[in-house]
Amino acid sequence: MHGTHDTSAPLAHTGERVARLVPGAVLKVYENGGHGLFLTHAERLAADLREFLGADGATAATTTGTGRVPAVAGSARAGVPEAGGHGKPRP
Repeated sequence: MHGTHDTSAPLAHTGERVARLVPGAVLKVYENGGHGLFLTHAERLAADLREFLGADGATAATTTGTGRVPAVAGSARAGVPEAGGHGKPRP
């Protein structure tokens, strides 16, 4: 999933390249989408994610009641700030 107007990670240098390198990859390109697809293309992004997760029989992640998936110590998400969090770690 990649937006055509992502200036921080340009489509040609990231999304298209990864799609060529990963066997069986499917690249979904969002016209006029930037780096924040969850803000600008929320409905389509959610539908595409549901389709992807359903294709492998995956289930939805369990949230903490706050709508967020809890970070696991040592995972890539642990200590990563929320969007707009200005460097503050996640609770």
